[in-house]
Amino acid sequence: MKEKKEKINAELVEKLEKLKEEIKKTGEKTAAEIDKTMLEIGKDWEYLMKDFNEFFKDAVSKEQVKDTIAKTKSWLSETIKNVAGSLLNMEKELSELHETGNDAPAGKYECIRCGRTFEHNGGPLPHCKLCGGTTFKKL
Repeated sequence: MKEKKEKINAELVEKLEKLKEEIKKTGEKTAAEIDKTMLEIGKDWEYLMKDFNEFFKDAVSKEQVKDTIAKTKSWLSETIKNVAGSLLNMEKELSELHETGNDAPAGKYECIRCGRTFEHNGGPLPHCKLCGGTTFKKL
């Protein structure tokens, strides 16, 4: 049972690491695309203003576009940091899970399936007496 838990934890950690890397790459790619688009807009600003004058009749300025892009970059950066933080919290929570049959230290535990809490005196964890659950979080 302990080996199974370790294997599951290792797989989850690996998946979390891959997800963190994908989020980082997506953020970097998005930031690069925003930079590229900003450069293109900068080069063709006069042309765009001429051709889309009706659309831009309320005089959206280049500075407003730059400001919006900067705010978007900042928002993306914060979002990526928040997601990464959430992933680290999930990883920590997963490491605090205990399975039926595995030795666990004495303390208060909560069944992940039904939420029932109970005091455990140490040693192998039993099944949940309420729902038969096999995964517990140490409180």
